[in-house]
Parts: sequence; structure tokens; C-alpha cells
Amino acid sequence: MINNHNDLNNYKKLVLNTSEEIPYSRIKNTMFCTEAIKINKNNMNKYQQNDSMNILNNNLTNNINNQKSLKVVYHDKYFKENINKITYYEELVSILNNEQLITLNDLNYIKEPFINSNKIIFDSNFESGNLHMSIELEELSEYDLIIRPEFGTNKVYQWFFFSVYVPKNENYINNKILKFNIINIPKDKSQFNSQCPVLMYNTTLNKWSRNTFNVFIYNNGIKNEKLKNEYLAYFTLTFSFNFEFNTKYYFAYSYPYTYTQLKLYLNTLNKDMYKNIIKFGKVGLTINKNIIPYIVITNFNSNINEIKKRKCVFLTSRIHPGETSSSYVIQGVINFLINIKNKISIFLRNKYIFKIIPMINIDGVIYGNYRTNIKGRDLNRMWVEPNEIHSSCVLNIKKLIQFTLLHREIEFYCDFHGHSNKSNCFLYGCEKKGVQNMEKIFMKILQKNNNTFDINSCVNKINQSKIKTGRAILKNEFKIDLSYCLESSMISYTNPINSKKYFPFNIEKYKKIGFDFCLSLNELFDSNNFNRLLNELNTFNNFLNITHQINVNNENNNNNNNQNNNKSNNNIFI
Repeated sequence: MINNHNDLNNYKKLVLNTSEEIPYSRIKNTMFCTEAIKINKNNMNKYQQNDSMNILNNNLTNNINNQKSLKVVYHDKYFKENINKITYYEELVSILNNEQLITLNDLNYIKEPFINSNKIIFDSNFESGNLHMSIELEELSEYDLIIRPEFGTNKVYQWFFFSVYVPKNENYINNKILKFNIINIPKDKSQFNSQCPVLMYNTTLNKWSRNTFNVFIYNNGIKNEKLKNEYLAYFTLTFSFNFEFNTKYYFAYSYPYTYTQLKLYLNTLNKDMYKNIIKFGKVGLTINKNIIPYIVITNFNSNINEIKKRKCVFLTSRIHPGETSSSYVIQGVINFLINIKNKISIFLRNKYIFKIIPMINIDGVIYGNYRTNIKGRDLNRMWVEPNEIHSSCVLNIKKLIQFTLLHREIEFYCDFHGHSNKSNCFLYGCEKKGVQNMEKIFMKILQKNNNTFDINSCVNKINQSKIKTGRAILKNEFKIDLSYCLESSMISYTNPINSKKYFPFNIEKYKKIGFDFCLSLNELFDSNNFNRLLNELNTFNNFLNITHQINVNNENNNNNNNQNNNKSNNNIFI
């Protein structure tokens, strides 16, 4: 959150004058300690590799054992501040298996951290930052990093966002490479590789890039039985980068998109040129008393009777706060819908009312959570019975949906998400018995319009684990047949010709998905085009059924022939 006028001006300058946006503002949260804590490394031989660890981790151990001591900096106040003279490995096990729930207490504003004249400074005291601890393995060379558990939980997900400042140090003129090891990654599945390195922002160049290298992930052997991976252990994401002195760098799992960034974007839309296109409102307040904005887009110049007849398209995003790609996608949707000159934009505004909630889990976004709100609740599993205490934002959104349905039909719903494991973008739909093809048509259209859309990753049914999600409730409780979840990869998309060739997403690619989403809506709502696509799908499905029946018949014939052959063969041996 912006705390004063100067901060706001600096933030605007930083956001609006860069080729790709970096979200950054100080927040009212104690999350930094400048005192380094030294660890005596007696008995470091206990931090040896077992059979489950690989050679890469052996190299890490050798690096640790060659050091006389380790320097530890805590970046928040929620864990113990003193480390006894115990082994590094035992301390890591203790920290990473901590049962303490992280809560928001003593929210006092902290100034910029003091920058030592010759020491590297880590920081995450800004929106969406979540660094917990840094451990110096080799000064100005290699550091172990620990990501903070989500507020309201003791769980860690894969989101990370922190900064590093490298001051001038005459002793290290020849050393221009830093290596970071994030040692509490809960998943072994990662899209980071040589084709898609870790994302970084250089404040001198004012742009995001993927200039990290030696990127890989491996099992580090630190056990945690609560982890849901097959190893019951944490993984280390390691990467290196070339640095320049007196420069600050940001590192993030994916392009960050903060609450402040959203507010600045919405402010740019509050202009006279858009006054008959867009109206602003609020759904309510978050647990931490932040306003949840929502916008309504349509042609407000139309007469009241025309507006009353319009159906509604209802869109939501960022119910999972760390899925930042979804914010860029929905921003692309908004940019398309408010276009004054585009004929398709004008057509959509004349035909529909678009109600959009661009950021649901605002508290989680501010405090660097990946999946939950600050009460530790996954809000996308709270749609059945939301309450004022833990999920008031979902409760208020359901009330808004109910209010909307009193006045008009909601023809289409989509919840925008980001995906950590899969590449490309894709849709999850809700199959309706008897109208099987209807939900698939939009998928087919979007596949045609966007080259990062992967129809093979689409799912057109509601699994048991998803019955409490937004799209499921909008379908089952509110009877909205066209109810979707649009997933966009947090990292990469693939070559349509060669699926093994990966490309990292950038901000413009995400916005292009939103642009093509609107083009696809236009085609979906075109009745002539809809009927043509429906006929194509029916023809294709009939072809598949015929082909399947032919294959079944051939298989049966082959089985009968085999049986006859077996009988004749058996006769030989009688």
C-alpha cells in the first residue's frame, strides 16, 4: 500500500515509465531484520546426502562445509530471532517444519532497510514480497533463501518475490556472479529450465528479463511429511545471474501484479472519454479493510429499455493471489472492451453488460500469499457456504450474482487463474447432460484465435475436487451453463508445431489472451457462427463415433480370428 504522496509519485513514475511494469510499494508490515546471525557450523558432517539426494546437492554440501560460519538474516519477525550452535541441516529441518501459524500482528510501517556500505541486502518489505530468511554460504557469491509460509497457515507454495541490492565492494571487483538457492520449494514439477529461466528485474535498465542461468530444481532431502509430493521432502530451486554493483534487482516466480498496480490502472480508466462506457463500484471490504473494486462495462448511452434487455457476462480474477498472470489477462479483456473505435468492442458493449471483479483476494496479494487469504482459507473452495469471518469477499460476490439475476440473465461466467505446472492457456468447463457440445464451442473458437491456447489441456467436466469452485457453483447453483475457468501458465507456452519447444510468457502475451478472449466471445454470441461451429462439432463427433465403432468391430473381428486360429492350432496338438 502507498503510504505517502512522494511514494505514490515515485511508484507512478516507476510503473508508467518502464517498458514492462514492476509493481513496488512499501507496505505496513514488519518483514525485515538487518542484523545478521552467525551460525557455528560444528558437526556439519550431519548435513550429508542420503540416497535420495543427487550429485548437485552434494556439491551444495561441500560448499557449506568449506565455510567457517554462516550468516543468517531473518526478513520477518514471526520466527525465533536467535539460532543456537547446532548444525545447519538440523536448523533447516526445524525451520521448515515449523507448526506456527503466521498471523498479521503489529503492522507498523518500516522504513527502507538500512543498506550496509559493503554487504548485499535482501528485502521483501513490499507488496507481494515473501522472503523469510537469507543464509550466506559464501560472501557475495552464494546464498540459501527460505520463502515465508502463507499468512494464516504454516504452508509454503511456489510463489516468491524479493529484491537484492548489491553495493559497491572493492574486494569483489572480479566476482560478478551471484547464486541463489531457494531451499523450501514444495513441488518437484517446475517449468523453469534453460528455455524459461527465472524472472528478474533490473532497476538500472528498468525492465524485466530472464537473464538468469544454471537454473534447475532438485530434491534437497529436507523431509516434511505434510508435503504432497511423492518424496515428502522439499526441493531446491537454484539459479545464478550476473550483477552490477550499486544496483537493485527483483526476482519473482512470475510477473507480479499488486493491488496498488490495479488501483493505478483503474485510475487511468476514470476519464471523461470512458464515462459512458465504464462505471466503478465496490463489492465490499476484505478482512484487512481493503476495498474490492468491480467495474461495469456497457454502452450507457443507450436508452434504459435497451439496457434492461441486455444479458450479463460476469468475470472474476485473482481469487488465488499468487496467480498473477490472470491479472494481465483480465486487463487485456478490459482494454479490449473499453476500446472506443473497435467495432467488435462497440458490438459487445451494445449487446451485453460486463461485470468484472479484477482482484478478489486482495489481502493475499498484498502480503505475498500464493493460494490463500490471510485467514489461511482457499477462497476458491469457499463458494458453497461462504461466511463473514473467513470468506466475506466470496459471500459478497455471491450476493452480487444473486442481485444481478433478479434483473437479467447471466449468460456467461469465467474465473481467471494462473497455472504453475502446465504450459499455454486452456479452459476448464462444465459439461451439461444433453447439450454436450455447447460448452466445447467456446474452446474451439479460442483455439482458433490464440496460438498459446491448448485445447488438449481443456477439461469439460467438474471433478470431485472442484465441486466447491466458482465455476462449479455458478453452473450448479445459479444454472449458468457457460461457466468456465481460464487458466494461463505462469511461465511458458509451447510451439504449436513442436510441443517440446518452450517460450517464456511476457506481459503482452498475457494481455493478448484477454484480447483474443473477447474476439472469441463475439464469435460465440454470433448466432450464425455459433450454429456453424455446432454443426462442425457434431459432424466431427459423429466421425469420431463412427471411427470408434469401426475400430471396435475390427478389434472384435481380430479377436474372433485369433480364437479360430487358436482352435485350429490346438487341433494340431490333439
